[in-house]
Amino acid sequence: MSQARLANPWELQVINFPGELTRLWDETFPDTELGYLVEAGTPLFELSTQRLYTWRSTVGTNAIAAVQRFWENEGISDPLDRAECAKIAIGPGKPYLFGEVEFMPDLRTIARRVNRFESPVILDALGEHLRIIDRVVKKPVAYPRGALMLAAAAAERAWKLAVADGKIVPERKDAFSEKSVGPNIKIFGNAIAQLTDAKWAQILSNARAFIVFKDAKSRSLAIDIDDDDDLYSDEEYYMKANKTSMSTIEDDADSL
Repeated sequence: MSQARLANPWELQVINFPGELTRLWDETFPDTELGYLVEAGTPLFELSTQRLYTWRSTVGTNAIAAVQRFWENEGISDPLDRAECAKIAIGPGKPYLFGEVEFMPDLRTIARRVNRFESPVILDALGEHLRIIDRVVKKPVAYPRGALMLAAAAAERAWKLAVADGKIVPERKDAFSEKSVGPNIKIFGNAIAQLTDAKWAQILSNARAFIVFKDAKSRSLAIDIDDDDDLYSDEEYYMKANKTSMSTIEDDADSL
């Protein structure tokens, strides 16, 4: 997805989008002739444009889910505490860039913010993008600058929605768009442009590791939930209990 490599993933005019779609078609279906010139209004152009809208929207949705997972992982359940957490995460004056907040000895005054673009929420949102891309792109030709910008901007939006009351309930006016991100696009872009190869390697590695950790935790939770007696019907619970008792009898018989 070439748009994921753009400095601004909303600016399609800086690339030859029809040409990119033609190239992707030829690479993906080398034995199938497309049969028409790709341009605005053609099926491939319109479908791909819609998929781009979906991709950007999905990053926004994933960031909201990532903030909620962060609260759950940290044991923050009270709405007022969640709102305070959101205020600290965003901080005054700058867009949401950093992964860790260091406090002064009073534990209230913020000393500095470190680990740029390595917030669990950003890594979570970026990791979901990489999960899909890694399946089809074995050797990326460039860093996913646009995807990282979307992840950071979406994370900031999610936190801001929680500042008022610790709840994230987007309304139409809160749509995730280039307009809503506004001047922060330039700030995000400049910060991403300054990332070194080593920093990119660290961010991408941590994002992929975060997804592996999240998936493992989900599987663990699923196993625990499946074993919960509350999920069985009366009949299933009886059969389960009866099977256990029969197994015990058989084990006892074997020991005789």
